[in-house]
Amino acid sequence: MKPNSTYKQVRCWRHPETSTRGSWSSLPHPGTLQPQTGVPHRPLSCPTNLQPQSGAPHSPLPSPLQPQTEGPHNPLPGIPQPQTGTLDILTLLNFRPRIVLVESIPEGMTFSDGSVPNPSTFSTWMNLLGTVTHSLDIASFYWTMTNEDTRTHEPSAAQGEQILNELLQLPQRGITVRITVSRPSAKAPLNDLRALEQSGAVVRTVDMPRLTGGVLHTKFWLVDGTHLYLGSANMDWRSLTQVKELGVAVYNCSCLAKDLGKIFEAYWALGIPGASIPVPWPANYSTPFNMETPLELKLNDTDAAVYFSSSPPALCAAGRTQDLGALLSVIDAAEAFVDVAVMSYLPTTEFSHPQRFWPAIDNRLRKAVFERRVKVRLLVGCWRHSRVTMFPFLKSLAAVADNQTRYSVAVVSIVA
Repeated sequence: MKPNSTYKQVRCWRHPETSTRGSWSSLPHPGTLQPQTGVPHRPLSCPTNLQPQSGAPHSPLPSPLQPQTEGPHNPLPGIPQPQTGTLDILTLLNFRPRIVLVESIPEGMTFSDGSVPNPSTFSTWMNLLGTVTHSLDIASFYWTMTNEDTRTHEPSAAQGEQILNELLQLPQRGITVRITVSRPSAKAPLNDLRALEQSGAVVRTVDMPRLTGGVLHTKFWLVDGTHLYLGSANMDWRSLTQVKELGVAVYNCSCLAKDLGKIFEAYWALGIPGASIPVPWPANYSTPFNMETPLELKLNDTDAAVYFSSSPPALCAAGRTQDLGALLSVIDAAEAFVDVAVMSYLPTTEFSHPQRFWPAIDNRLRKAVFERRVKVRLLVGCWRHSRVTMFPFLKSLAAVADNQTRYSVAVVSIVA
């Protein structure tokens, strides 16, 4: 009988991130920190969800690593008034914590009748820019927001250029803008970052190749210590109009914003020239919110338990769950299905030499299929730079499916 396995290739071009990525090691930093004891193992809840606490969310973390040279960064009390945006921002800013899935869909894609798209990344960023009253922190990988940056003449770059123009206006309104970015490669365009510095924003480059052998791959925004965006979209116009991206926006939750702010402050501290990773991290970078004791709160008037994970391990202060542990726990908790959407899928190291077999996630997916009969679906990107070794691994995973055992695995590679 023909196995019930699915492997499809649904057209490969250069992904934006490859223009600045070098040959960096993805192995953990040798100075890996172990979780420290003393973190309370009990349910933790947000003390207030109706109004941000004055001074709490984004107060700078006192540390020798972080000199206070850019002025105060404390949030003002109350909820900022909406100014612009295409979403129903009045509903989102109704004093209750809200979470919204947002996405970028490449221009020209069509969907069947009745499909309901999520709000766009562009409209979400514009909404956040319209609500900011005093502070904006951005963690980023690289910046190419204009046609000039990418040496193109694409009309779809207009959204990125509009976002950049809005950012350039913020310091003139008295808004503190701080940006962390991975150390640019020798060929990376710097026009956007230089323009932002000239406008009054403070930019720190984090030398992750020196510190960990990797890159600063995080992408998030923190607005007034109250709202946040966290997702896959780079500060790249193509991430708004030409690449599939997914993220979340959280409004009116100072507790989550404060905790994510601790991760930003770690990047900010490491952006000082010559900085080194502390072992251990000072206590004010630690968190009580993790896989064992998530923050319990209501999001969209529904009970939720939330925590932020991070990587590499050397950048995780006490209490912070590491990314790999968080991913594996999600797979292990699945009862019916696991749907995965990724740019590439390799059970190996990709940027270290020599390459090594690294099946942690692949093994856990196979275990879920075999032991619990969980349905697994993978949506994987196919680009010109995609490793040829990826496809045998995908076919191997798809081959786990079998008509007799009723295992269910579907793998689709989207050719860009």
